Formats: sequence, structure tokens, C-alpha cells
Amino acid sequence: VLAMPLAVNDFFQFNFLLGNSNIVEEPPYRLSSNPEFWQEVQAYNLKSGQTFVDAGAGIGVVSLILASSGLPLQIYMTEMNWVCLNLLEPQLESPPYKDNFNHLHLDTAETRNLGLDPGLKADRILMREVFHHLNHQEEILASVRNHLKEDGLLILVEATRDLNVHNMAACSKAMRLDKILRILDAN
Repeated sequence: VLAMPLAVNDFFQFNFLLGNSNIVEEPPYRLSSNPEFWQEVQAYNLKSGQTFVDAGAGIGVVSLILASSGLPLQIYMTEMNWVCLNLLEPQLESPPYKDNFNHLHLDTAETRNLGLDPGLKADRILMREVFHHLNHQEEILASVRNHLKEDGLLILVEATRDLNVHNMAACSKAMRLDKILRILDAN
């Protein structure tokens, strides 16, 4: 997890895969007792009343867990993959999310921006296993910067080609850590 106000601070990397039994693979996505996920979430340093953006939310696992946790957060999920959006939308329109989670929002991301309301300012923006898939990383980082509060943090979680955590196979598009850090430093 790289948490930063768009400047390189600390880097932690944790294995968080559905296949490794950190979370059950179907709703309501209950957590296992795997301590690595809890370490990762603690690194987010979330506080009551904050605005949290899950950029590239996929099927919403992290956001749905946070929404169900009881911590009062405003949670915005952004996603550009229509398959994921088509899975998320009906889920958010049905119990328990429809009636109990009015603090949970879904927005359609675009290739060059997060797709959020221009005035939205977030305390934390999570990009979990997303950055290496972006075709327009600089533009997305500019969008992140526009949506972060002055003291907000970008939380970047990436499996990299050069860090092999628990023999996890990196995505074929995975980047080297030094390349990610260069892009972040330049933006």
C-alpha cells in the first residue's frame, strides 16, 4: 500500500486475493481471519466521517466491506468496466445496500478521469490493482489530485514485477516498482 499526498512516503505490499481466502467469493463478502487484509485497511487510516473513493472498484469488494463495517464513511466507487458496472448496479439497488447504505455511491469512470462530480473532495482515494491497467496514468493522477482534499491521501496497492509477495503471480501488465514511483513523482 502506497499512501501519499501524491508524494512518495511508505510502501507496503499485502496479498489480498479472493483466491487466497481473504474474503469469501460471494456476497456478502465476509472476511476471513487473514491479518494481511486488516493490516492493509489499517494503513488506509480511515476516520469517521471521511470521504473514501474506490477508483477502479471492480465488483466493489473493498467498498462493500467498508460500507458494511459500520464506520461512517461516504464511499464512492468508480469503475469503467461495463461488466463490473452491470454487476454492481443491481446489487446496490437491492437489500441490504438499497435501504441501509445511502452513503454508498457508484460513478462511471472514464479513461482520462475518475468520473466523479467535479466538486467532490476525498480524504482517501484507493487504487487497488488498477494503476498498471490505466492507459492514461498521468490524466488519471491529475483527476485524483483534483479530487483529493489538501490533506488527502492516494492509496496505491499494486502487485509489481519486482516484488513477489507470497509467490503471487503478477498480472501480465504489472509494472516495476521504480517505474510506478517515477510516474508518481512526475505527477
